[in-house]
Amino acid sequence: MYRIGDIISVKIVKIKKYGLLVVDKHNRIGLIHIDETLCHDFKELYSKFKIKQKVKAMVISDFGDKSLSLSFRTIYEMKHDINVVPKPVHFYVKHKKFWTKNNA
Repeated sequence: MYRIGDIISVKIVKIKKYGLLVVDKHNRIGLIHIDETLCHDFKELYSKFKIKQKVKAMVISDFGDKSLSLSFRTIYEMKHDINVVPKPVHFYVKHKKFWTKNNA
């Protein structure tokens, strides 16, 4: 299991309209939702990313053996400085859990 805020390397296995499906080194499936990729629409996803491409993403939630939720947006918000990981703050809106910087 990963901690929220960990930056991990993953491989893209599928590109869908709603985001990128990825696997980590333990073959656990993860999702990088389109909102977390900094892409504005699914056509941009298909042009920026390729299957089998390795990328680094931040863990925003870990559901144990089930799946991961990952983000590029959080790394971008940190101004690409992966050595300074902000303190995670959780808040809920209906069924979705969000993660943001500690100064939000």
